[in-house]
Amino acid sequence: MARRPIRVEYDGIRCTLRRLPPVRVMLASFLLLAAVAACAPGSALALAKPERKALTVKVMDGASTATSAFVEVTFKGHFAELFGSGKLRKGSVKVRFVPASGKPTTIIETGPAGDPERVRRGTKGFSDSVRSGRTFSVLVRGIKATAGKVVVKTRRGRKKVDKQKAPLSTPVTEGELELELDDANAMFGESIDNKVDAVYARTARQEKIATLKEDLKKAKTRDEKRKLRKRLARQKAKAADLRRIAKSEGAKVELLEDWIKILEKALKGPAARACNDKVNNDGDSFTDFSGFEPGCVMQLDNDEKDVAMALRCPTPGNTTSVTGTITTPTTNKFDSFYVSFPPPAEGEPREGLIDAPVSGSSGGPYEVVWPKTLPCGPEIDMSYGYGVFSAGAPQGEYGLRVTLSATSPADNQNEGGQTLSTLRLAAGTSR
Repeated sequence: MARRPIRVEYDGIRCTLRRLPPVRVMLASFLLLAAVAACAPGSALALAKPERKALTVKVMDGASTATSAFVEVTFKGHFAELFGSGKLRKGSVKVRFVPASGKPTTIIETGPAGDPERVRRGTKGFSDSVRSGRTFSVLVRGIKATAGKVVVKTRRGRKKVDKQKAPLSTPVTEGELELELDDANAMFGESIDNKVDAVYARTARQEKIATLKEDLKKAKTRDEKRKLRKRLARQKAKAADLRRIAKSEGAKVELLEDWIKILEKALKGPAARACNDKVNNDGDSFTDFSGFEPGCVMQLDNDEKDVAMALRCPTPGNTTSVTGTITTPTTNKFDSFYVSFPPPAEGEPREGLIDAPVSGSSGGPYEVVWPKTLPCGPEIDMSYGYGVFSAGAPQGEYGLRVTLSATSPADNQNEGGQTLSTLRLAAGTSR
């Protein structure tokens, strides 16, 4: 008796199997399941777990000014490594910035990290994106209105893998802009650290590769050569991965630099300050926070003044103190103070000894905690305190008085006696 074929249809796709004898029913069942899987190219079985994670959004974080927006999308898997290659070579990620009214701006990216294809829809303007590990960062400029939310959709071919949406912060006030700028600077610093770590690690790998090549030349047996070639291949692969990491983190640094410039520009309107107005307000040779002005504690500091605090280190059994006083207009508010040394190298900011908040009319004494050896040397402890005063201050101003003390035990072998003439006190003020 002729056996008719079995026809299987799944999602509009037909597959045909030959009918099997009854004694092979169990085997036929397995073959039937395999046929269904083969006929379902967009199913979960088509992607390995790491690949599916690489397209599954974990969290989104970002912000939008009136004309620009930035978002960092974090995936559950290694997005940068897998997206655009292997089974994900036909993958796409769509990031849509949605304003309260008007056209949204959409960025669509496909292809491998080394040769991505980007499409922008909805509005015209500059846009860029960077893949780095599990994250995908997008910066757009030239949008028509502040984006209130972002929608991210990932696909493999025509099949949707994930879709997530989240609100975007819209910093407008100086406080909101400063917080967003702090976040951007933190990400910027982290990316620089990651890049430097990858460069150093790659240098170490290259040294190992050079050693293995020399060992391979000296190897005599086939077994030795085979083992060395395997080790060499592993080291080369790791070096290539580290090179990709360094490159992607470097690109992220550049992207964040652009976002920081946008935030700083937005901050100038509501937050013009003595330390960010591009004017040398106190007549020294420095201008503003970014110009290493010793009187600027923070970017929104509204006072460039600083004073010297020449502390004499105590001899054994003695305590010495020095007091620094700064006044500022009553329209300002003292919120911190900074005692520092000259920069450790040219082109670098001053090195901080004390960075403390002003939380009341007075405070202290507090122990000076520093990651290095305290400036007076071994066994000499240092402390500080502060007081806010109005009596004796010029009209329309009030002052901050900071006292720095050093104490040396009687049995200390440190002779002391030197004068620390390079210490300077600056106050952080807001208005």
